[in-house]
Parts: sequence; structure tokens; C-alpha cells
Amino acid sequence: MLDEKKFRQLDALIKDLTDSDNLEYRVSLSDGSSITCESADEVLGVQNSRERRITSIWMDTPYRSEPRIEVKLNTEWYSDPVEYEVAGSEKDVFHSYDRLREYYSGVRQWYSFIAKPGLRMWFAFQAFLGLILVFSGYWLERLLGIELSANLGALILFSVGGFWTISLVVYLCFYALRKWLLPTGIFAIGDSIDRYNGIVIARKVIGGSIILALLVSLLASAISAQFS
Repeated sequence: MLDEKKFRQLDALIKDLTDSDNLEYRVSLSDGSSITCESADEVLGVQNSRERRITSIWMDTPYRSEPRIEVKLNTEWYSDPVEYEVAGSEKDVFHSYDRLREYYSGVRQWYSFIAKPGLRMWFAFQAFLGLILVFSGYWLERLLGIELSANLGALILFSVGGFWTISLVVYLCFYALRKWLLPTGIFAIGDSIDRYNGIVIARKVIGGSIILALLVSLLASAISAQFS
């Protein structure tokens, strides 16, 4: 997540790592157009509306600068959120790489390990839904009227089939919501500030509702087991 403060920090960092105070900026928008800016203030002045939202920002040092640094920030789900290239002496390259890596660790979101679509998010959901099935096994037996514990074969078949079915459905639903709730990158600049605040509120409401539902289910299971 890149807001004004963090963008200015990145701008100052790149200038500090090179021998040039002048950077080149290029902003790409969702309508296919691009804007060339001469300063960080111009970049921050882009409206970033819903119809013409910022999809990427390039920051380049002059061609003959030492070292030469090129940074690209993306918000599209199919692109890496951060790309950078450093060219120069071995000492400058390693020093710049360490400083940039340290900076990016500060703008990385807490959900970054599952934000990118792929196997990591799939396995994360496998583990999450596995816990749900373990805690909700009692209610599944009650609702379906099947004594699964009395039949090991039925228990295994039901567990595996139910696990994969629910996992697939939830994964597909989450994948559809991922671009909204867990964006791989967001520029909290201009009009996007309100959109970002809305995403944070929605995550809190949805996450709180899920946790509350699980707690109520566990409490109800414990009470039912106590008096059964």
C-alpha cells in the first residue's frame, strides 16, 4: 500500500542512493493512457479516479546516474506488485538492493503471503477450511442425521469429499473477492484514499463476522455437549 508519505520516502531513498536529484516518473492509468511527470508532487496530484485509476508507477534515475535505479509499482493482479533493477558497481548494487528491500518490507501488507493467486492461497485455504470442518463435525452429523463415527468408510468418504467441495467453493468465492478485499497493490493517492478506507472497513466487518460466527458455533457445540 503506497500513500503520500510512503511514496515521498521512496522518492527520497532513490535520490539518496544515486548521484542525481532528478528522477523520471511515468504513471499508467486503467484507460490505457500514461502521464509523464517531472516531480513527486505531480505524481501525487494525479486524480486517480475510479474511471482512470492508477495501475502502475515507474520511477527511473537518469541514464548516466551511478548507480542507475529503475522501480516499478503495479496494482494489476497478474503483475508482480514490486519490480526494481539496479545497475552499477557491485558495492552500489548490493547496498541499494538492501536499502530497497528494507523499504519494501515496510509497505508490504499483512496478507501478502496469500494475496497472489496460486498454490500459496490454495493451501492456506485448505488449512483454514480443515480447521472449520474439524470444529463443525458435530453439527454436520446432527444436520445430516448420519452417524459418521459408526462407519469409518463413510467418515473418510464424507470428510474428503466435503473438505474438497467446500474448499473449492470457498476458494472460488474468495478469488472473486480477492481483487477487492486483498489487492496485491493499491495507490492511496487522490480519490483512491476513500476507496482504500472502504476496503479496510469491509475487511474488518467481514473478518469480524466470520470470527464471531466461529466463536458462537464453538460455544454452542460446547454447551450442547455439556447437556447432552
